[in-house]
Amino acid sequence: MKVLILLIGFIPNSFTHFFDIRNVPNQHIVKGFEYLNMENYSDAFTEFATASRLVNDDRERSLAAFGLGIASFYLRDTSFCFTNLQEALKLAATPSDSAQIISWLVYVYQEFGLSDKAVRTIQKFRDYLWLEDSKVLALAYLNAGMPDSALKYASGDSEDEIYIRGFAFFLMQRYDDARSEFQKIVDIGINSYLYPHAIYMIGECFYREGRVMDAAQTFEKLAYIYTGSPISEKAIYASAYAYYELGMYPKADSLLEALIEWYRPKGRLGVEVKLLRAVSIMRQAEKMAWDSPHRRKLIFKARKLLDDITDPPYDLEDDIVLEKARTHYALWEHDAALNLYLKGLEFGKSEHIYEFYFEGGRAAYYAGKYETSIRLLSYVLEHEKYSFSSSYYIGVSLYALTGSGDTALPYLRYATASPKSRIKALAFKNIGDIFLAKGMTDSAIVAYQNAIRSNGLTASERDETIYRLETLKFTRGDYPNYYEFAVSFVNNHGNNRFCINVLKDAFEAYRSDPTAVESLLMLSTRIAPTDTATLRMILESKPLLPAYKIADLADTVLHYASKHPKRCGADFFVQLGDIFDLVHVNNLADSSYRIALSMVDLESDPELTMQLYYMIARERWAMSDFEGASQAFRYAFEISTNYGIVPNYAYDLYSFYVWSLVRTGHHAEAESVAHQAVRLMPEGELRIKLINFYESIGISVMGESVTSSSEQASAFVEDSLRGLKFRGVQLPDSGRTSP
Repeated sequence: MKVLILLIGFIPNSFTHFFDIRNVPNQHIVKGFEYLNMENYSDAFTEFATASRLVNDDRERSLAAFGLGIASFYLRDTSFCFTNLQEALKLAATPSDSAQIISWLVYVYQEFGLSDKAVRTIQKFRDYLWLEDSKVLALAYLNAGMPDSALKYASGDSEDEIYIRGFAFFLMQRYDDARSEFQKIVDIGINSYLYPHAIYMIGECFYREGRVMDAAQTFEKLAYIYTGSPISEKAIYASAYAYYELGMYPKADSLLEALIEWYRPKGRLGVEVKLLRAVSIMRQAEKMAWDSPHRRKLIFKARKLLDDITDPPYDLEDDIVLEKARTHYALWEHDAALNLYLKGLEFGKSEHIYEFYFEGGRAAYYAGKYETSIRLLSYVLEHEKYSFSSSYYIGVSLYALTGSGDTALPYLRYATASPKSRIKALAFKNIGDIFLAKGMTDSAIVAYQNAIRSNGLTASERDETIYRLETLKFTRGDYPNYYEFAVSFVNNHGNNRFCINVLKDAFEAYRSDPTAVESLLMLSTRIAPTDTATLRMILESKPLLPAYKIADLADTVLHYASKHPKRCGADFFVQLGDIFDLVHVNNLADSSYRIALSMVDLESDPELTMQLYYMIARERWAMSDFEGASQAFRYAFEISTNYGIVPNYAYDLYSFYVWSLVRTGHHAEAESVAHQAVRLMPEGELRIKLINFYESIGISVMGESVTSSSEQASAFVEDSLRGLKFRGVQLPDSGRTSP
């Protein structure tokens, strides 16, 4: 956190406190000081420049030159800063003005690293400063970075001297003594003009002592006491920064959001607020799953905040470019990120230059620009902070570029010494991949074991590494056969995402062995009951296993899947219902189809909704629940009618529905439905067959009834419906049945 080391930087209307401008008629000067206090240095510069062209009075000219000097200082125009401060001192009309200008001149020298000039300035004007006020001399020593000397000239009991002593102790890192002095001002009471600034500095002392939570709460308290004032803006920002340091990113974000909404800070503070808020939002996003929709929203929000920053201070340009690049990197937009890092290298400051090289090199690797990656990372290969990480990315870039493990191995081996578990683990994993490609099984096994032991892999990478490791052990002959390997792998690594792949391979290899198949399916329903591969293996085991065993396996799947239906999806339950239908367990088939139906929206998928009602009706019919079957058929038929859908099982649906109405005594409705069904059915053999079926049960659809004996009708119906009641349906790739 940056702390202003100039006393007047913490005082509301700080410049006007030390410069009496009550009788200054020029409003450009007054406005310029207001902009300085708001840290809006560009507008302040414009106002003071306008005033300097318009005024003739020496004091006003001095104040205008002083304002130009200070604005130029913050805008990093060194020569213009010194020229105007010296001009202001030459034109100063009062000793008080001179003292303040000298104090600022000392501060500016110190900030630009010209400590010798700062000291010489103090010595040159020492007598003059002493005549004015010893506290001004103390302030000059503070600004020159000489707090011990400042203490000698601030020995009194005035508020200003107490504050200067506190600040001197603060600069000397004697934080207990500093807090003690600032507390004296707090004890004076809220009427002291230095009261809020003393509280602020107590918060700064807490922060520097590592008591960050105490600092955050102190700043937050100050912000609420002085709501609406410039000190409140700074306090909210300081509080948010402290919460950010504590990792409390949502809290920091909420404070910064309120700061923007209430105060709309401008100038440097406005830039820092948006920057810190963007960083806080990005840190929240980094904690979320990479495919989370909310994560994407947060990243775009952070990017918008950064894009809204215009004309940032020179020393913050790098930070903004870095954070913009990170928003692109976080969304795997590596080309865009790389371009920003390269842009940063064009004007990068010394404190960020290595970061631009490293982050740019890493982005180039993921963008597939391996030569660029190697070139950029070579600049930081010997840098203490980036040495191991850059060596790793150079290694994988070389391997991707040349396909030769020999050139990559020295870099990867060096990276295995990294203190960062992530880099160490990835280096070992890639070494294992190189040895695997070379056919060096034992060396690959050792490398993969080291990668796992490093505890730096993501869950997905760890699963893959374990799978490769155990597969290599099988290849080496550590297991007698693939069945034993599969059973051991699942029992030892049940949560590994490759377990289902191992079981599928074992199922294919042993599908002629009923005992092995049953054992593999029991493992699959235990570790992956809601995986569609488990359903497919159960379905394909029908020729090998008795129906009751298939039903038991499917029932286990239904038990787990029904607890998390949304995770499985409607198609999963359709497939599960088809398995139960295949082995004639109609009640569980009905339950599965009903769960699927509860997850389907009629408007978005009327065809699947109709099909599910039809399947439910078939299962109810098979259980002799003709009323339930008739009701489900009715829903399916209404969808067919209302949406104009004639499915490929239309004959089955229309004949079953009318027959169910006849069986339940609804003859008039049966006749009405029959007429609608015939109109819906396209011309062809099935339409003729449907008409003949209706007429065989005494329903005329051609204008006159056909008399049939009950024996003839029953025989025709039984012949038409034969095989439909318990018909099994093969599982298609789409997951939907096709009656």
